[in-house]
Amino acid sequence: MDIALGNRLIELRARIVDKFNAGNWEEIGLLTGGTDIINGHDRLLRSLSWGDEDYAGNVLTVLRGLIERDPRRLTIIEDYLDKHFPGELTYISAKPAERRITFAPYVFQVPQAQVDLDLVAVMMPFAMEFSSVYDAIRKAMVARDLLLRRQ
Repeated sequence: MDIALGNRLIELRARIVDKFNAGNWEEIGLLTGGTDIINGHDRLLRSLSWGDEDYAGNVLTVLRGLIERDPRRLTIIEDYLDKHFPGELTYISAKPAERRITFAPYVFQVPQAQVDLDLVAVMMPFAMEFSSVYDAIRKAMVARDLLLRRQ
């Protein structure tokens, strides 16, 4: 399991531990076809009902079992959580849409290579009113290159 997937499971666990009851687990089992994994774990539902301290670890074990058997289940579980337990989000630029789409491709991994400190990337709209911003960035990079060559 890679780090990105592990972090997503840990995030899911945190949301589940705070919100889920036995009925939610039953619904997840139904939606994912993973009822056997959920009911087959000897401590998950018991630790939930008794409020045991090992519940969080049991949640992570079950999530891992569900996802390892079928990675498509991750999206199903995330969608379920977003629908039934939406996070508290602050919107600063626009009214939220009725439907929220999250892009988190499983195949994308950030390389562990060193960062090239001489590389600059600019991503901005293609509009004339931004040309002065782009020109300022380009001039700053040219000036930086000249300064570095003198040293």
